[in-house]
Amino acid sequence: MLFYYLLLSGCLLPNRYSYSENGVKIELQRQSGELILLFHIDDQSNRDCKFRRVLELDNQGMKMCDLIVFYAKDSTRNICFIELKGRDIETAIQQINNTYKYFHAKLNQSNACNLVPEVNTKACIVSR
Repeated sequence: MLFYYLLLSGCLLPNRYSYSENGVKIELQRQSGELILLFHIDDQSNRDCKFRRVLELDNQGMKMCDLIVFYAKDSTRNICFIELKGRDIETAIQQINNTYKYFHAKLNQSNACNLVPEVNTKACIVSR
């Protein structure tokens, strides 16, 4: 259910491999055979994405990270939680932790973890 929502909602940034916010930018270089999907999940800056509701972070009033990147090549699968932050690294860590915790809780509820190959989880804070 999580990825259905991400793919079909306003969170997906189709054919985009870069994103910038408040003077901080991330740019991904796609190589042959790689699949990269960029999801702008923070509804504070992307009003079309309601992923906060899906994760139930809105009930808790918690902050979430800016992006999720899905990467696949051959049998490798990675999910990366990304926060673009000026200087407040402690808040960035909290935003990534909140998103990771609730994302994996929802994934476990759906029992999808038992049906898919191993997915590596990563996090990245991009700052000035």
